[in-house]
Amino acid sequence: MQGRKVFDPRDSSTAYSSNSALCIRDYLTNTSFGLGEPTARINDASFITAANICDENVSLTGSGTERRYRCNGVFETSETPKDVIKQLLSSCAGRL
Repeated sequence: MQGRKVFDPRDSSTAYSSNSALCIRDYLTNTSFGLGEPTARINDASFITAANICDENVSLTGSGTERRYRCNGVFETSETPKDVIKQLLSSCAGRL
């Protein structure tokens, strides 16, 4: 499953992404199933910083690397926004 295409304020692209910060931003701004916050109320500078941290490569024990934080879960639209945000934030040790 690829999930959903999300907006990336770093380069103004919209693409499939498991970047935790971008998924959180998408949930906050999405008018269909998210909180519908206007993008003018979103601090894109902080989301850009967070997205870059999520994309940092970290070394794995043994060999290789992987991205620092990824969001690879699902939620039901019947869940409370508080619970959804809590789940999303748990994918990156984040805070809002």
